[in-house]
Amino acid sequence: MLKDNYRLDRLVNQFTQAYINVLSGLKHPGPRTYGFEYEFLPTRILSIDDVNAVYRLLLDLGFSFKGNAYQAENGFQVAFEPGGQIEYCSPPLLADDERMFDSLLVFIDQTNTIIRNRLGIEYIGTDFMSGRADSPLCLTTDRYVKLHDR
Repeated sequence: MLKDNYRLDRLVNQFTQAYINVLSGLKHPGPRTYGFEYEFLPTRILSIDDVNAVYRLLLDLGFSFKGNAYQAENGFQVAFEPGGQIEYCSPPLLADDERMFDSLLVFIDQTNTIIRNRLGIEYIGTDFMSGRADSPLCLTTDRYVKLHDR
């Protein structure tokens, strides 16, 4: 048994090193960047009409529709999830660019404030909201409809 554990540990270590070597070879030349996502839940159950109103507001605020998300001029992307929650996705950031990081956090706060003031939809950073299990499906793409049905 001890010999089997040793062989398994050795195999895991060899695999881990091989994986690190492959990932290291894929590394993009130049400075490393990172990104972040921040998701907010609505304080009330949203309808499809609510989410469509947020879509229109984002376009009015200067966002453009790119793929499955709305993109601001600063590179920030805003996407939505089936219950109407909003997700902010940052552009690539340099590790020491605190100014850009801080400006993106302000941007999130300002965008959420505008949505609240103009539409009465309040998004908050929380991990749980009671009643969400019964909320209607607010995204109607084929993928989400199939997931919801399942």
